[in-house]
Amino acid sequence: MSELYHLFIVHGFREAYYQLSAEGQNQFWSRIGEVGQAAGSKLLMNCYARWNNEACAGWGVEMVPDVQSLQQMARSHEKNQHYRYIEAETYIGTLMEGFQVREAAFPDPLYQLFLVKNQNNEAWTSLSEDTRQRLFSAVGESIDARGGVTLLGCDINWSNEEYAFFGVNAWPDIAAQQAHFQDLAKIGWHRYFYSRTILGTKYRGEVFGG
Repeated sequence: MSELYHLFIVHGFREAYYQLSAEGQNQFWSRIGEVGQAAGSKLLMNCYARWNNEACAGWGVEMVPDVQSLQQMARSHEKNQHYRYIEAETYIGTLMEGFQVREAAFPDPLYQLFLVKNQNNEAWTSLSEDTRQRLFSAVGESIDARGGVTLLGCDINWSNEEYAFFGVNAWPDIAAQQAHFQDLAKIGWHRYFYSRTILGTKYRGEVFGG
């Protein structure tokens, strides 16, 4: 198996975190970085999301070499009582065929995390293969036309049956992202796919309480 992509969505922090001193909170974050470094992980993006979704403090994606490295990280977090302080959900995926990890070329991108549900949809299955390909092409054309870029797309159905895949788009501003969704509405995209989107901006040391 190739390298794994670890999506983490942080919903918030437990009371134990807020009871830590400022120094204790800094040590908490330092331990997370040390655990990732020891396992050979590479942080690809780390986003602040509370401004658009109060149920989500932030989210990010890191690349880990293999499943053993991921398990090593989990064991270290358990040892450090990591889950006493934080409430999160994670998804593990591999790059979908034809995708590669990219970076946004514009400053201060707006990041769009999308999680696509693995849900039977008769409207989609009734379409011909040619029609499906035209719809996928229309989505890609809209992203390009609105100045966006798809940073990665990952298959997670093998590790989580609720969702089929996740991906991240980057946009130059929120107007471009809104225009893309207007394009999706015109082609009836949401008739065929049930998705969850969380927007984010690059984490710049926003304070999470305490």
